[in-house]
Amino acid sequence: MQVLPCMPILPLATCMISKEIITGEITSRRAKRVLYPIIAVYLINFVVIVIRLQITGYSGITVGTPQPGGYSVVEHGHAIYVTTGQYWLGRIQMLILIVGMLAWFVARAHLFRTGDLRRAGKDARPTNEPL
Repeated sequence: MQVLPCMPILPLATCMISKEIITGEITSRRAKRVLYPIIAVYLINFVVIVIRLQITGYSGITVGTPQPGGYSVVEHGHAIYVTTGQYWLGRIQMLILIVGMLAWFVARAHLFRTGDLRRAGKDARPTNEPL
């Protein structure tokens, strides 16, 4: 099995054209159809969180106090005023971050169990061997 060389500047999809993921796990088409969208949404959400954090200063983790027209949030000892939309966007993005991480681990566990994702190498078990 030959894995294509990958440069850090290339998109993630071009690094994983072969049957092997960079970590050495062998994937089926089904595994790729499940895992790639999860990681794409997760990474895009993470980048948007970082951009929003730099612009507003609000992480989305701390709870705010309702004020007229928005929320007052204390982040790292500083009171920040954010609009209602910014506040709820931060809360929703944190939820997506947590649910995305859980979905990634649940999907990988299910795909390992069905044999769509398996480890390559000396210590890899055949897919028909019981756990």
